Formats: sequence, structure tokens, C-alpha cells
Amino acid sequence: MLRRQRVACLAIAASVPMLADSAVAGISDWSGSMSVYNNASGSQGSFVFSSPWSVSDLKTTVLASNPTIIGDRLTLQPNYSAYSDALGGNDFDRAFWTNSTDGGATAGPSGNKWMVASTYFEDPDPISVSGYSLSGTVDLNNLDAGYAAEAFITVIDPTFLITVLDVRVALPGSGTFTVTTDLSAFQGLRLRTGFTVSGLNANAASEGALGGVTVTITSPSVVPAPAAGAIALLGAAGMVGSRRRR
Repeated sequence: MLRRQRVACLAIAASVPMLADSAVAGISDWSGSMSVYNNASGSQGSFVFSSPWSVSDLKTTVLASNPTIIGDRLTLQPNYSAYSDALGGNDFDRAFWTNSTDGGATAGPSGNKWMVASTYFEDPDPISVSGYSLSGTVDLNNLDAGYAAEAFITVIDPTFLITVLDVRVALPGSGTFTVTTDLSAFQGLRLRTGFTVSGLNANAASEGALGGVTVTITSPSVVPAPAAGAIALLGAAGMVGSRRRR
């Protein structure tokens, strides 16, 4: 299997109470991961592996990045790097990543793995609020019907490195979207929020035809936990002017 190293940019933020800081991000704060599945006749088959990938390898482009993620604008597209990298690999790589018909001696014209590409922001501090929502607008959506784009909020248990909550909504053809979750049962765990594109890895020659989705984030917001959570958010508000800027 092709084993080119892919490096994710880890989210970095000040050590202040969880989610008071979750609106703070920059280009380097968007991270990526890829879950790879077998191709079941053009749909998601059995799980193969999952690993961190760089945002650019996912084929996500951060078009505008702000001192907070409010106003960040991202374009999400099908993945092309797996197919492109396989062209320079060995027979196994070409058979694994492309729909080769000769055992990988030559690459097939299309991809051969179902990819779920996640572009996300992760707050490094434990959850200490009772709810969170992410809203935005879809500025353009000409993504091919063979692919799906979603906004999501997930909760990760850092001890066991497992996802314990996964809430997502499909991005519309145009207009607004909101994904909201109740975090009251997940205090002390970690939150990720962002976007996925799911579908077959693709030949870059098809990029113009397969399109993509451009989104602008308008309002991440939190529901404070009783008493202590509200005080923490109030204290964090006073730190806005001193937060790091790129």
C-alpha cells in the first residue's frame, strides 16, 4: 500500500476554559483526517484504515482565515492526492487506489477507495459547557451527486481515542446550515467541529466536472454550563483582545 507520510497541523490555542476559545483559529489550526473504506460498487464498503492527513492533501482550501473562525471560508472537494500519488507508486499502489484492470500494471481511469475526508478544528481544552452549535452559509455547491458534504460536531474521549458523539447535517445546495449538540453528558472530553466530504477518491483529470462546496462560517456559539461555566465564559471574553494573531 502507498505509505507516503501525511502530517496534520494540530490545533493550537491558549489554555483557557474549553469552548470559550473554540472560535479562535487560523489556517494552521484547521486539521485533517481521512477514513478509507473499500469501494462497494460506488458506495462505502468495509473499513480499511484511518489516519491524519494534511488539509491540502484532503483537497480542502482555506480561502479566507480570520482571527476567529467566524468568517473563515473553506472550499471542500473530492480527494485527488491518493490517486495521483498511486501513479508514481508500484503495482500494488495502483491496484489499491485505482480501478486498474491489470493488477496495477497500469492505473485505471478512476479511484477505487471510498474516502471520508474530515477538515476540523479541535479545542485542546476539556469540554466545560453544556452545548455548542456551528452555523454558516453555503456560498457555492456544485459538488457532483456521487459525493456528500456535511457539517459536523463530534466528541472525542481522549483516554480511549474513540468518538462518543457524532452529530452532522448535510450541507444544502445554497443558503444556511446549523449543526447543534447537547454536551451536558460529555464534560471533560474533547470537541471537534468541521466538515466532511465523502465519496470515491478521484482522478485529478475529473476535477472540473466533480466540483466542490464553498462555505463561510458565521456563528459558532456555546451554551454555558450553570454558574461556573458562565463565569468562565465571562472571563474569557475579556481576553479576546489579547488572543494571539497570526
